[in-house]
Amino acid sequence: MAPILIFQGRAAFAYLDVLAPSFPLGFAFAKLGCFLAGCCAGALCAYPFAVTYPYGSESYKTQWQAGLLDPPSALILDEADRPQRLLGHAQSLRLARSNPPEFAVAHAQKHGVTFDELALAASESRSLGVWPIQLIYILAATVLWVASEALFRKSAFPGATIAFVLAGYGLMRITFDFFVQEQGPLLLRLTVPQWSGVLALIMAVALGITGWRLARINL
Repeated sequence: MAPILIFQGRAAFAYLDVLAPSFPLGFAFAKLGCFLAGCCAGALCAYPFAVTYPYGSESYKTQWQAGLLDPPSALILDEADRPQRLLGHAQSLRLARSNPPEFAVAHAQKHGVTFDELALAASESRSLGVWPIQLIYILAATVLWVASEALFRKSAFPGATIAFVLAGYGLMRITFDFFVQEQGPLLLRLTVPQWSGVLALIMAVALGITGWRLARINL
């Protein structure tokens, strides 16, 4: 879409302003999915509002791989030709109790337990408490959505709304991702999502200045 918009001048900024408020709203729904799935979870948290995730979730697996959790050995597949991995998810094991797969039954017997006991152990095993960072993202994105809708109706120049949304997104990413569990290698102490926030801030400044200049020219 960008190559097409380059040739549209002022109209491109007006088009981006129309689209801008939908971005934080969509981002809020995406983070709701992350919260329910246990991905992009927060770092360890000792406060009462910390949340835990069930066995097999992304948060659980991340903590297990970091050596923070010690699940029952019967819940770990240790195959000679593959790295260690968890035996499914708590919910999938519960659902499979009526018709468990043969390999899982054999695995349970190998550890001297029944498949029902295996499923029960998975149900009782949870991650350590983490920050509910996805809910914080949802709240901030909802505020950004409402504010951008209001700005769109009163913006002083084309490009103001898209610049505002990009700036808000950038600040969210840079700030809140300090509370997200380890996301891989860092560059200058920032993660990849945080660098996307830095890029968003740069784009916000560029679009804001360019849109303001276009408005001045057309006065």
